[in-house]
Amino acid sequence: MKKSALFAGLIVCLFVVSKTFAAGAEPRTPIPASIKKTAATFIISKSGSYYLAGNRLCDSNGIRVEANNVTIDLRGFSLTGNHNGSGIYMRNRINVEISNGTITDFNYAVNDDYVYMGQNNSTNHRVFGIRALSNTQGAIKFYAPNCQVRDCLITNNGSSASGGNINIIGISVGNNSTITGNTISDNGHSAQSNVLGISVGNNSIVTANTVYSNGYNALGVDVYGITTGLCSTITANIVTNNGYSANSVFGIQAGGEGCAVTGNTAYGNGSYAVVLSYGIYAAAGSTVTGNTVYQNGFGMSSGTDEGIYAGVGSTVIGNTVSSNGLSASGNVYGIYLVGHNFVNQNTAYNNGGTNMNDPGNCTFGQNHAP
Repeated sequence: MKKSALFAGLIVCLFVVSKTFAAGAEPRTPIPASIKKTAATFIISKSGSYYLAGNRLCDSNGIRVEANNVTIDLRGFSLTGNHNGSGIYMRNRINVEISNGTITDFNYAVNDDYVYMGQNNSTNHRVFGIRALSNTQGAIKFYAPNCQVRDCLITNNGSSASGGNINIIGISVGNNSTITGNTISDNGHSAQSNVLGISVGNNSIVTANTVYSNGYNALGVDVYGITTGLCSTITANIVTNNGYSANSVFGIQAGGEGCAVTGNTAYGNGSYAVVLSYGIYAAAGSTVTGNTVYQNGFGMSSGTDEGIYAGVGSTVIGNTVSSNGLSASGNVYGIYLVGHNFVNQNTAYNNGGTNMNDPGNCTFGQNHAP
């Protein structure tokens, strides 16, 4: 009897523990599949965890998020649109995570919208492991700060997009964001609007991304492989062959003061550009170290090509800059110094014009710039 009572007590204990664990586990809500006909927008109105149950063919927006603190796992499946709306759409939302699937044939893959000149309270979004393909305007567009985008494939979005004030976007996020390990390629071919591979706000980190062949034949518009705000860190990215025959081309634009641009490779950007071509453009007070910059601005018939542009008061150390502006007939500099720069241990050679200028007020260490 004692053994029987002990065994019964153990069963009751295990049952209580099991029920307690189940009560504490977060339930997951399925988003139904739809492959034979288009499905209406799936609306998420409560916080929680959601998953895509299968491929879903969508009419207008695929999923509309109307709650904060939401996780959406696509589980390797696809959201497919009809070239309007967004795969996942939200406005003024907080803490939304999207992962693991394909979003294709919408206007945008993921869009945290805002009302022009209105208030936008969005923040803290995360996108991991998404493939954004063949969307008409762009891939991931967040105005929110404190975002993360990691390990995504962004390709063939915004091809032949019409003109206007709306940029073609690979990834765009607000201040204090981190963009890591993404591949952004072949977006904005023959576009009639400016093309941005990666665009981030102030105090952001952009690292270990590959950005190539965006803005091919984008005549009359500007193309940016990577562009940032103030005090951002741009490191270990490969930025190549962007902006063929475009208007002005920036392989990497550290567009705000005080950025750190370190260990990047920028080559082949701005071939046959019309007005400007930069491998790396660093605004005032930036640090530009250990980058490899070559063969940017090939064949420009006019305008200015600069392998590295270093704004006033910038530090330029240990860069290798070669073969920029070959076959170009405009103004060509391997490294262009605005002034009051500290310049040391750089190698600049075989550039189509001047390998390195001297504005007369810089501090030079040992550089090789014949």
